[in-house]
Amino acid sequence: MTRSIAFALIAYGVAIAALSVCIRVLAADIAWPILIAGVAGGALCAFWGIFALSKTVGKAKPLLTLMPIAFVFLSQAVTAWLGDEGTSKQTLPALLLTAGLGASMGMIMWIAYTDAGTTSTFTANQTQPRTTARR
Repeated sequence: MTRSIAFALIAYGVAIAALSVCIRVLAADIAWPILIAGVAGGALCAFWGIFALSKTVGKAKPLLTLMPIAFVFLSQAVTAWLGDEGTSKQTLPALLLTAGLGASMGMIMWIAYTDAGTTSTFTANQTQPRTTARR
């Protein structure tokens, strides 16, 4: 994992934890899963970022942390936009949930596809095409 991803994971962890606290303040009726997933997931993402700066860490652990966060943000964003029977439809928390979902999906894609085509195992096993002289 590159240093830029490690720093981005740290920033993402702090930002997602702060975002989940803001959503909890704005919409207390829908925000318990977001608060728990945002603070715990943000702390784990920051931990993986700090750990990646000091040692070599793979992609699996940060991705396995980001996927549940994105799923919780997705489910809560749909609930916020649709406005369940027990909750009122509020625009600002729904926008913040959608922004958190977008940031989570962006981090997942960035980590998953960084250095995706740089390994030479596929090209090393291929044979060179035969060249035949045409007459």
